[in-house]
Amino acid sequence: MNKKGLMGILTIILIVLVLSGGYFIYTSLTKSKAPEGAVHWVEEGKDIYCLDSDNGFDTYQKGTLTLYDKNNNEIKDPNGEVYTDSCFGENQIREYSCNSGDLDKIIDCSNGCTNGACVR
Repeated sequence: MNKKGLMGILTIILIVLVLSGGYFIYTSLTKSKAPEGAVHWVEEGKDIYCLDSDNGFDTYQKGTLTLYDKNNNEIKDPNGEVYTDSCFGENQIREYSCNSGDLDKIIDCSNGCTNGACVR
């Protein structure tokens, strides 16, 4: 192989390395570090990730909902509210979930509610 052909191959290799390195830097800077399995949505232009310890609407298990930003920082409620399932009176539960349009819903418990969960 002559010098010109070798220089062409080395140039192509260098271009590939530069482009792949740039892609790696770009993806590492923009990739979310949110918890695995978190539900994602965008609110007011910000990425929000949501985890529910009881995996959604499980009214028979008390759960806590946690919100994160794209860097895996927990988003605290400005009023200090903790999003934990709780009894709403004696026969209803306030169930938090990442899988609905609203973060919480009031649901009837046919056998009553105790300690943030419907009685079976």
